[in-house]
Amino acid sequence: MDGGINVKGNLTNSEKMRFLFSENVIRAKESDFLYSNPEMAEVSFDKIKGMLLGVAIGDSLGYPVEGKPPEYKLKKYGEIRDYIPTRRSNGKPVGVPTDDTQMTF
Repeated sequence: MDGGINVKGNLTNSEKMRFLFSENVIRAKESDFLYSNPEMAEVSFDKIKGMLLGVAIGDSLGYPVEGKPPEYKLKKYGEIRDYIPTRRSNGKPVGVPTDDTQMTF
């Protein structure tokens, strides 16, 4: 069921979209771009690796103060530019990624 409308059969996604527009289930201006297939961009694995490394580093830097208000972070640590010792890092200034990094990977 889509908004009370039963879309039956083996319809393609484009056919379903056209049907939902025709039944005013989707109340927006219909446009051709909704039915076009974008071209695949060239994949740069170096950029992907860099992005994932950035996620892990940022997550590790932010972990000790996650959920704390900005005023607390600034007063206690100033601008965070290096890893902060934590219980999870056995008191050493070592970056420890969280489940946020795990889920991203």
